[in-house]
Amino acid sequence: MKNMVNLNLLIALLLVSMSSAGCGDGAEGTIAGLEGKLWKLDSYVNTQGESVGVLPGTEITAEFKEGQVGGSAGCNRYFGSCEVDANYLTLGPVGATMMACEPSVNEQERQYLAVLESAASYQVTDGKLRIANADSETVLTFSVLEPALLTGRTWQLNGYNNGRGGFVSVLADSEITAVFGDDGSLAGSAGCNHYTASFEVDGEAIWIGPVGLTRMMCWDPEGIMEQESAYLAALESAATYQIKGALLELRDSDGMRVLSYTADTY
Repeated sequence: MKNMVNLNLLIALLLVSMSSAGCGDGAEGTIAGLEGKLWKLDSYVNTQGESVGVLPGTEITAEFKEGQVGGSAGCNRYFGSCEVDANYLTLGPVGATMMACEPSVNEQERQYLAVLESAASYQVTDGKLRIANADSETVLTFSVLEPALLTGRTWQLNGYNNGRGGFVSVLADSEITAVFGDDGSLAGSAGCNHYTASFEVDGEAIWIGPVGLTRMMCWDPEGIMEQESAYLAALESAATYQIKGALLELRDSDGMRVLSYTADTY
């Protein structure tokens, strides 16, 4: 009888410990549908109460892991705390980086983050994640996003480390690209000049360089040559890479983000 009492007590304690968990803790039956996936936003409820799709050419993602939620808000990276209790979901407060993008993208981002913080419950069915507010209204709908391959596509630069401690967006009316070849070659536009380099990968480690460059001078937009120099320096400093969905990030040996790209086709 004593052993039976102890067994019942153990079961009760286990049930209590499973009833509340931080996102990504792996509690069976509570967050198994959330964790281990990168979610891509399909639609959200805007300030007019309408369900709208994500702007063309932008991508909003969410990843739930180890008591945190984070991802791309379309322009900036965001991060916040996360707590799950059965199908109840509490997020926030949410912080974000401070890059500036097109006004419409900035507004979409602002609305998304506000809606995200209103989360009260969630449901995962048929490969879709639906997040509802306190009134049980679905305000966010996501689908699972599989990562793109490094090679075989053109990567468009979103932002870069300017070498002065800041991570900044690409100048308006300029384009920087990177194409990683299966043969270990790297090429693209640095904004003004065309560049080439070699690269090697081993797991998430990457080595790039040396970089060869054409010799054009450009004057428009203002600051394009300074941007080009900072981009190439950041490229040669890359030590690791990570792909989440259509987003590619390169970091230096200190773990600092130096480059962020989006795949042009996915």
